Amino acid sequence: MCRQEVSGIYDQAFANLSNSSSWRVANRSAFRQLIKGMEQRTQRLRLREMCVEDLPALIATITDPRQVRFIEFEPTESSAQALLDWSRKAAQESPRTAYSFAIILTGEDGMTDDRMIGTCSLVVRDPANRTGSLGILLDRRYHHRGLAVEAGQAGVRFGFEVLGLHRLTAGCAAQNLASARLMERLGMRREGHLIASHWQKGVWHDWLLYALLEQEWRERG
Repeated sequence: MCRQEVSGIYDQAFANLSNSSSWRVANRSAFRQLIKGMEQRTQRLRLREMCVEDLPALIATITDPRQVRFIEFEPTESSAQALLDWSRKAAQESPRTAYSFAIILTGEDGMTDDRMIGTCSLVVRDPANRTGSLGILLDRRYHHRGLAVEAGQAGVRFGFEVLGLHRLTAGCAAQNLASARLMERLGMRREGHLIASHWQKGVWHDWLLYALLEQEWRERG
């Protein structure tokens, strides 16, 4: 079950990261307190590790062609299974460099049925320079509510406070205006515009590059 999987992941992640020169949490108790922040609610959401029970919701999201128009996934059940498999495999790797969280919508009564409405992923791309990337995928039925921003803020916090990153990056197709706005609302700056650099679904796409430094994030509070 999800709770058992997450408990094991806490222990493995602490073992993986506690020897890092950039790691800032001195003991297992402190580590659990920080990483559990991804399970605790934001105003309307809870983020937790993905598990096998999330597959039906993941399929519902990814098999919508409009949902994956500007990303590498094909709108198929096998794409959803591949994403879940990647997430679960990444959780067992040592050292761990990838984290994929289920975004859970909390009801008005504070309860949740534990059904995911999207994913929030962080990948440590360059451990030596403490650089990682952020990705948000939200079921389009929940767009235009500020939920992607809320999930992204939690992901940014995880990257800087738990993983100890110095720099967090993100990117999107230039036509994907909603994703570009999301990154800007997260405080990221646009650092580049690559011309016809990404081949996806039979079309060359321009690609926008965004980034945020830990110092900038902390200064903005």
